[in-house]
Amino acid sequence: MDAVTVNYYFGQLTLPLSALLVTAMLAGVVLGAIVLLMATLKLRYENRRLQHKLSVSEQEINSLRILPIKDSH
Repeated sequence: MDAVTVNYYFGQLTLPLSALLVTAMLAGVVLGAIVLLMATLKLRYENRRLQHKLSVSEQEINSLRILPIKDSH
């Protein structure tokens, strides 16, 4: 329950050490969740882009399979 003074850019704050530790842990969890969310959104976007590219490629392959083969002889 010792009071700790935290100096930061805009001023200072005096908190009990336990409250400061809990606040720091919560800030770490929130920042970690934000980073994880951003990485997940990036992977979802990439997955959607690749699925669309695959669909277009499969359509092109199917249209090429339908074309008759012409013999040059």
